[in-house]
Amino acid sequence: MKEALTRVKDEEEIGEILLRVACLIAARVAVFMVKNRQIIEWKARGLDIERIEQFEIAEDELPIFTEVIKSRSFYRGPVLNIKGNEPFIQILSGTPKDALVILVIPVTLNEGVIALLYADNGNDSVLDANIVYLSKLAAMASFAFEILILKRKILDL
Repeated sequence: MKEALTRVKDEEEIGEILLRVACLIAARVAVFMVKNRQIIEWKARGLDIERIEQFEIAEDELPIFTEVIKSRSFYRGPVLNIKGNEPFIQILSGTPKDALVILVIPVTLNEGVIALLYADNGNDSVLDANIVYLSKLAAMASFAFEILILKRKILDL
């Protein structure tokens, strides 16, 4: 995985690596892009594709993701059935039932969050994921995005 991230040629490859590796740990995985203050579904596995492909929301309208973006730190816990979470709960086909079910990890670039890595094991199973491992994966993806930007800057000179 590390070698693959050093050789990526575009953002799509980074997204595919994130999904492939995270799917070894969790049943449902998604990568959301954070762009122009919007959270947009980018890639997903194990979730209802028709529902998630249409997902786009302002970054300050989804409480779980908003907190991860503001803090630049991961969230592990429930998807609370509160105002603002409804669009995401629809994608998940209901709220996961265990208190430690979901994990959202930021992928950062410079001082901002450019993507969010989401993982869970479905609505009836506990996510017993290695947070440290998935956090390292997100950090490596951040470096891969930086490398892509630097490569483009060099080629543009």
